[in-house]
Amino acid sequence: MSNLKKTITLSGGLQYHIKAFRHKTSWQEFKQQLNQFLNQWNPKSLNLTIVGPSGGYCLSTEFLNKFENLTCYDLDPLAHWFFYKNHKLKTNWKTQDFFKHMTENHDSLLFSNLLGQITATMNSSEIEAHNELLKKYLKKKSWASFHDVYSWYTNDQKTQELEAPKADSDLKAYLKSSLHPHSEVIDHQTQDISNWCSNKSYFLWPLTPKRTHLIECCFKD
Repeated sequence: MSNLKKTITLSGGLQYHIKAFRHKTSWQEFKQQLNQFLNQWNPKSLNLTIVGPSGGYCLSTEFLNKFENLTCYDLDPLAHWFFYKNHKLKTNWKTQDFFKHMTENHDSLLFSNLLGQITATMNSSEIEAHNELLKKYLKKKSWASFHDVYSWYTNDQKTQELEAPKADSDLKAYLKSSLHPHSEVIDHQTQDISNWCSNKSYFLWPLTPKRTHLIECCFKD
């Protein structure tokens, strides 16, 4: 099983669609903040490739309408139906592993909450190799990504009590000062990605009442 297929099994597919339906209201603030940031991105091409969009639950139709053509890569067979239901936009949909089709045809790219999930299926050497390949591929492209940096269980910590860190924050110091000492924190091994560009911000995403994700969003025009 490929790393992308493992990602769908672990965090995507039907399980994710159910979460999006159940927690739609609690996701609204994160969605608004995310799309306000993404609207500052001015890619060179209006032909956008979205990698891992699922049903497009975190993306606004207003943001997507900035682009003339949308190509989406997602292995989840249900994703296309939900994406169209949510946005009513025509897309060139591919149920393929994007990382096996990284051609020069992709001028502007958005990685939609994917990169922090893939690393959960890799060991440290695989993560390093994957990031080096992706960094080289993106060097001359316009791209954006929002991805997990850290996540934690929130049984003992209300998300409403927290504020997202500033862009220049020391994230480990932020976690230490913001969470209870016994909180179980997962490192998604994505801290290097924002070093490839000059624009980034952090947001808190209450994925469920019991789980919060610290999301990093970054882009390069």
